[in-house]
Amino acid sequence: MTEKVSSAGLLHQALACFQRGREDSVESLCAQVLQDHPDHPDALHLLGLSAYRRGKYHAAVDLIRRALQGGQTRPGLLNSLAAALHADGQLDPAEQTCRQLLQLNPQCEEAFNTLGMIYQQQDRTDLAEEAFRQAIAIRPNYADAHNNLGVILNQKWQCAAAIEHYRIALDMRPQDPSLHNNLGIALYRMGHFDQALESHSSALRLAPSFAEAYYHRGMVLAAMDRPQEAISDYQTAIRLQPGLADAFNSLGMVLVRCVRWDEAIEAFRRAIELDHDFAQAYYNLANTFRTVGHCREAITMYDQAIALLPAFADAYWNRSTAYLLSGQLANGWKDYQWRHRAGLDLAVYPHSLGKPCWDGSSFIGKTLLVHYEQGYGDSIQFLRYLPMVKARGGRVLLEERPALLALLQGYPHVDQFLAAGSRPPSPDRYDLHISLLDLPQVFHTTLQTIPNQVPYLWPDPDKVSLWRSRLPGDGFRIGIVWAGSPHHGNDANRSCPLNLFLSLSQIPGIRLISLQKEIQQADQSIIMENFPILHLGSALNDFGDTAAVIASVDLVISVDTAVAHLAGALGKEVWTLLPFAPDWRWMLHRTDSPWYPTMRLFRQSAWGDWDSVFQKVLAELSEKVGSHSAL
Repeated sequence: MTEKVSSAGLLHQALACFQRGREDSVESLCAQVLQDHPDHPDALHLLGLSAYRRGKYHAAVDLIRRALQGGQTRPGLLNSLAAALHADGQLDPAEQTCRQLLQLNPQCEEAFNTLGMIYQQQDRTDLAEEAFRQAIAIRPNYADAHNNLGVILNQKWQCAAAIEHYRIALDMRPQDPSLHNNLGIALYRMGHFDQALESHSSALRLAPSFAEAYYHRGMVLAAMDRPQEAISDYQTAIRLQPGLADAFNSLGMVLVRCVRWDEAIEAFRRAIELDHDFAQAYYNLANTFRTVGHCREAITMYDQAIALLPAFADAYWNRSTAYLLSGQLANGWKDYQWRHRAGLDLAVYPHSLGKPCWDGSSFIGKTLLVHYEQGYGDSIQFLRYLPMVKARGGRVLLEERPALLALLQGYPHVDQFLAAGSRPPSPDRYDLHISLLDLPQVFHTTLQTIPNQVPYLWPDPDKVSLWRSRLPGDGFRIGIVWAGSPHHGNDANRSCPLNLFLSLSQIPGIRLISLQKEIQQADQSIIMENFPILHLGSALNDFGDTAAVIASVDLVISVDTAVAHLAGALGKEVWTLLPFAPDWRWMLHRTDSPWYPTMRLFRQSAWGDWDSVFQKVLAELSEKVGSHSAL
């Protein structure tokens, strides 16, 4: 006859099974104890811990509370209850339990750690940090508390301090994949991509099915400009954890970089399906729709992002470009004001001006400072408004960069020019101020009311005479520009290879004249070796010289740069070559520009397809030069 095992013996076996992760045996052994002792606190406690380990947090709370009712209030039971309540999302009861535990044992580091996690979940990060630090003060080698403190510090972008705590925790638990992953996140934020990559890879060596480690390694790979590997990691993360909305969003961003628009749109849609409040995914989807020219859909997605985050400045700012791109100028100018809140101020205009901003009303008897903003092309495009400004008031000052001032000397609608410098204009020189790029809104500009009379800028006649004497006297002279400023955010797409202009030189009688101020070393070699082009280079001192050359040629062919704007402002015939995703001012599908009556637009039909653009230019130019020669 088998002797019955005592309750203590059964509990001893259950604890051994718990330590080995044999949850089914724990449940069976504890159930035997509870048959004879239904309120046995140790059996209930151990069952609760087993339920907690399996993610059955609500059951764990009930079991541990029963244990507390059946026995004395012990710190161990209170600590387990606090952890279970926290995991079950019952934050207020969890906090109360931690405080009860700390009354019994003020040196209970586990209670401080749990309290810190509760505060963290409540976004009370300062209190969470304090609690984790108290836990560490009690037990300096408390790995969980070091890890949790690292997470808080990383959230505060105190990444170096976070890394220190993660490494302390890793000294104690070097085989913990979560710690390696967290360390990688902090290293990534510090820009230490190689080290971050190794940390996430270490996490995956320890836990090959760790979806979040794949996701974060994908972010590192994307930052290292290794998009195909990033895509692979994001897809693996999604396969392992199909509900990971962040992975779909990040996947979409890399697919955009790889010009895989349809796949990117699908990825962003999946992120939104998984998280209907994912404002960044709506924003990224909107940007993608705008890039492929689907402005209506883009505006709808920007609306969704803004509804979720009413102060989402970047969404307003980019929605403005979608409105403008689709010709909805009134809505576009309204949203365009958000550029000042979207972290672009130093990029658009480097100074803060203390005087009031002009609202468009009469300023008779006052002085108005009109200042430049963004690129040279932007200034040239919106200088057209200055006659309208001058008509509303008194004295007009124009702050502009020196390269443009040479062109503007003698301009009749400005009383005084100020050369832009490192310091803002003195406030005692003006009463009101406004940016050139705010003038379209001030004058309520629509497609029908754009002030598009040209020319509105004029070259110096003496310079024109000088340059005409320097240029070839025979043939059809074309001023060309193939690249913009390399500092422009979209320059890689808007600039085209110089070699493509070779096809134009095949037309008899063509004389190509470079209006490019500075050129790359590779382009210099092309010009020097085998390109039939006159490069003026350093002889073009400023936009005054460029304007005189433009006046001396028969046609300008340019990518989207300041030279295209200048030719249009001078009333010169200009063919502007546009990328698949053009700047807002060129709108969509049009072959003309409402801003410049003498401009024609030649657009890419697919991303990066300059060949078809030049085929069309070549055909049109051959016909034009033939007609010109026949005259």
